[in-house]
Amino acid sequence: MMKKTKTILAAAALILGAGCAKPEEPVQKAEITNPVDIVYSAADMSGYEYLSGDTVEFREITLEESIRFFKEGGSGILYYGKDDCYWCNRAVPELNRVALEYGVPIYYINTAAYPMPSQEKVLELVSYIEETFISVEGEGPVFFVPEVIGVKNGKITGAHVSLVDSFEGTIKDKQLDDAQKEELQGYYRTIIEATVD
Repeated sequence: MMKKTKTILAAAALILGAGCAKPEEPVQKAEITNPVDIVYSAADMSGYEYLSGDTVEFREITLEESIRFFKEGGSGILYYGKDDCYWCNRAVPELNRVALEYGVPIYYINTAAYPMPSQEKVLELVSYIEETFISVEGEGPVFFVPEVIGVKNGKITGAHVSLVDSFEGTIKDKQLDDAQKEELQGYYRTIIEATVD
């Protein structure tokens, strides 16, 4: 009887312990080799109120450094945004989740950073990314944030602006629902998959 009890307890311990195993590394782990030596610093993402838990490596770069991706044939995922932006605050956690899946860093261009870049530099960047702008009636193509752009060897592999069409953000604490989050993550996955080595 004692042996049978020990066997049952040992089996129970194995079954219960199985649920505590460390999760395997995500299958999607990927690499983006950037042939351009970009100057960056660790980004301070503390202003993004909905970003919590593990974060991917966000590398803050200047607008001028982002131009080098295009001009010098660089590769990577660029995120243009700012932490006081309603839509950026909802986009960054989803971008982070997807970037963690693949293990790729995100190059963050803070569009509210000072000193502001010269008009000449802004126009130079526009010459590379204008195809990603949203057309606004009566104004033509307009740059909006959040904008995520994949770049491989200096060419745009994909881009996504804002959140998802079904989200109408007007209420301060309104969040994306699960389906909207998955849709947004899908856009980011497509960009990353088109950019990896």
